[in-house]
Amino acid sequence: MRMIDADAVCERCRASGAICTGKDCEIPNMPTLTPPNEWVSVEDELPKLPDYDCCSVMVNTAQKGNPKSRPMIYERAIVRGKRVERWKYCWDRIADELPDYWMPLPTPPTKEM
Repeated sequence: MRMIDADAVCERCRASGAICTGKDCEIPNMPTLTPPNEWVSVEDELPKLPDYDCCSVMVNTAQKGNPKSRPMIYERAIVRGKRVERWKYCWDRIADELPDYWMPLPTPPTKEM
């Protein structure tokens, strides 16, 4: 939940004259736009690829100590006659900074909003 939303709920509560004890607070039960934490460590699991020689999947990635995330491509390719799996930046350059965590990209909306 965005803090601005919580502030609006608290203002409504104060305007009604109620004293907030936290016991009947509606903020913890409100729906949020933040999805559950689906980050996967690259040490535990790598993104699933179809069983083709050349294929790729785009995922969101993060590094330890960096608060930002970025999309990257995890691909399987044939390089000098060998089948390799590697990380690439979304502009198709081989990654020199490997991610520590990854998560699937969100699915697009199914109906118009």
